[in-house]
Amino acid sequence: PHGGVRHNRTDHLIDDLEAVRERLGFERWGVFGGSWGAALALAYAGTHPRSVTGVVMRGLFLTSAREVRGLFASSRGRA
Repeated sequence: PHGGVRHNRTDHLIDDLEAVRERLGFERWGVFGGSWGAALALAYAGTHPRSVTGVVMRGLFLTSAREVRGLFASSRGRA
């Protein structure tokens, strides 16, 4: 659901990405993220820098206070 984060934790997503990398047998890989995925790509790269060759980001959503307020704000009254 829009803005829903129930059971969605960044540390678990980072662990999932690392498990996928290991399962695929990649020593290192590039990560790509768009919107909130850009923040996840950066968080993954910061947690596992030796596993990352580079980071590509587009349409950044980096979880600033303003962006988070916009995500959780009601869409009522917006054009």
